[in-house]
Amino acid sequence: MDEQDKEWLDNLNVERRKEQMDKISYETFEIIMDRLEKEWFDLTKNIPKADFAMPSEDSTCAICDDSEGENSNAIVFCDGCNLAVHQGAWIPS
Repeated sequence: MDEQDKEWLDNLNVERRKEQMDKISYETFEIIMDRLEKEWFDLTKNIPKADFAMPSEDSTCAICDDSEGENSNAIVFCDGCNLAVHQGAWIPS
């Protein structure tokens, strides 16, 4: 539990006090969060990985929707999600 978690829990407990609810202790919060993280890990480890197909040569840029690409500004694909963008799309104008 870091300082940000403590700050959030303190603010939550202020709201709970206004509604005449019991305070949640730091220890209880840590136990609950630990359990949630373990449950989430168990749930997500069995999710099948997305099978990204090889990008098509005719893909269009996700930013400008143009399929034309020059040698200096070719359409490239993200290794993580196969999103197609022009190579120079990230350069601020």
